[in-house]
Amino acid sequence: MERIFGKKEYQDINKEISKAINEKGFLISVHRGSRGGNVIENTLESYKLSIMKGADMFELDIAFSKDDVLYCFHDTTEYYNLHINDNIETFTSKEIDEFRLYNSIGERTEKHINRFEEVLKTFNNGEFYNIDRAWKRLDLLFPLLDKYENALTHALFKSPVKKEILDFLDKYSTKYMYMPIIYKEEDLELLNQYKNINVVGFEVIIRNNESPFLKNHTIERLKKENYFIWINAIRLSDGDKWSLADHNDDDVSLFSNTDKGWKTIINEYHADIIQTDWPELLIKLRK
Repeated sequence: MERIFGKKEYQDINKEISKAINEKGFLISVHRGSRGGNVIENTLESYKLSIMKGADMFELDIAFSKDDVLYCFHDTTEYYNLHINDNIETFTSKEIDEFRLYNSIGERTEKHINRFEEVLKTFNNGEFYNIDRAWKRLDLLFPLLDKYENALTHALFKSPVKKEILDFLDKYSTKYMYMPIIYKEEDLELLNQYKNINVVGFEVIIRNNESPFLKNHTIERLKKENYFIWINAIRLSDGDKWSLADHNDDDVSLFSNTDKGWKTIINEYHADIIQTDWPELLIKLRK
């Protein structure tokens, strides 16, 4: 039986992503877009490359200029992407437009930081994209999304579970697809207080095998309630800080234990969407 994710009153909005998950079993999202060589993360090229590789979705990060322009950039990456030490959000849009990005071997390119509106104009043919790190200025993000009809059914907004964010989403008239990032059971308790938010799925953070989401069978319950489960397989550094799926991450999948990693995320966590830095290899596994 085909699943329609989220509440019944939002089925028309959520039907496209539901259809894609039903057809493919699980979707593959690319972290910051595919990059390498002269293709730089969080650029139109990196997002296009993700789709060219066969991924179903790309993730993009949002940063804000001092004069309220939205850019595709992960603040705190200024040192290796721009060779500067200052946070991008301390600059005006005029200054940001003059920056040039550095590629994977540290060479300066002529590539500029893309404004988020360039993404909205470019990807309007059924591509799904996940919007990260935009929750600081929802008053800027959502009116911009409103200008582009395709965004309603193909943009997936995510954020930590915070009261001020939920208050905004509950009151905002356009009900974009929302994916809360849940770290603890209390996040779900707060979410349950809001009735007018189009929660379509959850990014579930599983730090270790003692996670309450595993112990309490939370993932199974959320799936039975018609929400999709997003698991993040990316690995950003050594150690436990960036263990988002009990070390079932890209590194393990590629080099250490082929029976763990992605296979655990698929077969034990029953993920509906997996985020990775290596989409072509996860696509091969899915086939």
